[in-house]
Amino acid sequence: MGTSVGVGLSKNRNTRAAAREAAEQALAAAGVREPDFVLVFMTVGHDPRLLLPEIRAVTGGAPLTGTSVAGCITAGAADESAYCVEVTVIRSDELRVHNVAVADMASDPRAAGRALGEALRPRCEDDAVALLLFGDAYTLNYTALAAGLEDGLELDRFLPVLGGGSSNDIHSQRTYQLHDDDVHEQGAVCALISGPNAVLSTVTHGCYPLGLRQTVTRSKDNWIYELDGKPALDVISSFITEEESRNWLIAVANLCLGLELPEELASEYDPLCIRYMVGRELESSGLMIQAEVPEGTSIWLARREPEKICAAADRAAASLRERLGDRAPKLMMQLECVGRGRFLLNEPTKLDLIRRTQRAAPAGVPWTGAYISGEIAPVGETNMFHNYTSVVLAVL
Repeated sequence: MGTSVGVGLSKNRNTRAAAREAAEQALAAAGVREPDFVLVFMTVGHDPRLLLPEIRAVTGGAPLTGTSVAGCITAGAADESAYCVEVTVIRSDELRVHNVAVADMASDPRAAGRALGEALRPRCEDDAVALLLFGDAYTLNYTALAAGLEDGLELDRFLPVLGGGSSNDIHSQRTYQLHDDDVHEQGAVCALISGPNAVLSTVTHGCYPLGLRQTVTRSKDNWIYELDGKPALDVISSFITEEESRNWLIAVANLCLGLELPEELASEYDPLCIRYMVGRELESSGLMIQAEVPEGTSIWLARREPEKICAAADRAAASLRERLGDRAPKLMMQLECVGRGRFLLNEPTKLDLIRRTQRAAPAGVPWTGAYISGEIAPVGETNMFHNYTSVVLAVL
């Protein structure tokens, strides 16, 4: 039988109708009636508690992992409307997908990661090739979650982790994680991919540093309180306009943090790993990011540049295409930062960027993807959290 994959997309504003339409399209594209696994991306105009039962009914109750996103990406297209549902189905006698979830990631992220790892451990055999992970962007501490996951899995080898933060329309801090029949709001969901084939991935950003290197002189967990001995927000204020100071969403749409990488990682990726400032606390002058930052970390303030983003996309596509050689992927997945969509780029430029990236695979390969809030991808054999990046993976 091999592997059959299908992707369906619906823009219907009626949630139940959209769920059925996307799921039926996916099954038809795969040429199957009963899939082994279902992946769902949805924007938050839809109520997931109405959406999920319809998808489950059409797909026969197959194991399902999903997340809310800021937009859906398919072959040659991207939709960032409030009403979009994308369903991907897989049926295979080569690949195995096992999914798990935790309902609460916020209160103790390390314990949540450990619970995920322990649940996956019995299924994590020698042929496990990648782990998809999605969690609530606004409470995500990736460092602690990943440490717990490693504790729970107890692996003696490297396992790539790919995914990111569940997103929304940026007007609220409510996101959703989907697991079989369950809907979580501050949880995390995982899907372990196993089989004889490989998963290849790339990650790129398009940011350039500003000013001089800063050093984190006071921090706790994923909060930064001082840079070079000065209140963190005071340092940031010298790099943003008055309008950006009044509207934090505008400020962080243009300004980000670049963490200086060790030489062994920088040589495989870029000198900087980009971080989004997901929140601020005026009273303490603190900045919240989605991974922990030890004191002594070197940081550059950075901004994005559309031309650099496009050039990086071209290089990544060429690199991945070269690594694929004459092999045709079973599935391609593209995870774009929400900050690389309509909030930065006009529609023609955004679609051009999508198409540049999708040159990584031959035409006709099933392509799924989404705009998310924070991206997870390995650099070499180090799983890392990123922001303002594009992650592309090929399942062979």
